[in-house]
Amino acid sequence: VKGNERYVAKDFPGAVDQYRKGIQLNPKNALGPYLLGEAHLAANNVSEAEAAFKQAEELTDSRNPSLRSRVLFVVADVYERQKKWPEAKAAWQTYSEHASKYADAGAFPQSGATRLEAVEAVLKLEAQYAEVRARIAAEKLAAADAGSSAPTKPAAAARAVARSPGWRVTKYCIVARSRAARAASWAACAAAAAAA
Repeated sequence: VKGNERYVAKDFPGAVDQYRKGIQLNPKNALGPYLLGEAHLAANNVSEAEAAFKQAEELTDSRNPSLRSRVLFVVADVYERQKKWPEAKAAWQTYSEHASKYADAGAFPQSGATRLEAVEAVLKLEAQYAEVRARIAAEKLAAADAGSSAPTKPAAAARAVARSPGWRVTKYCIVARSRAARAASWAACAAAAAAA
């Protein structure tokens, strides 16, 4: 009760102390670690909130589906806040499964499914970003091995391409993928523009 009073008064460190005292009095009750996690989360101590919520998760079961729903939700949410995507995905899956069984206990199956889709989308983007970062690193390494820095567009070639009547030539120059290809394509574009 004292922890809740301090929490409502936005005295989060005081609430944390009170909840810890309550946990010492009744260590098998999952409500204590859950409330402790909420106080840590309110104080922006996300890693400590995660530890408290995980403790609460271990203490909850299907005998109290309402509390378990809340605990599973905040565990998944904390993982997501920390950008621990694989853990968040697994936690949202666990929440979704629990919510589908105990929808009448305050669980929201659609919320879990929606968050799971969002996390999967982030994981997909992360994989794509990793490919792009690897390609950029390989291009930088290839440029360093060639002993040259990033090639620059000669001003004359740029002007010639800009005046070029052929869109294909101009478009090819713009979208060349590697630095070496870009340098070669600018030379080819300049030659094609001069010949046109």
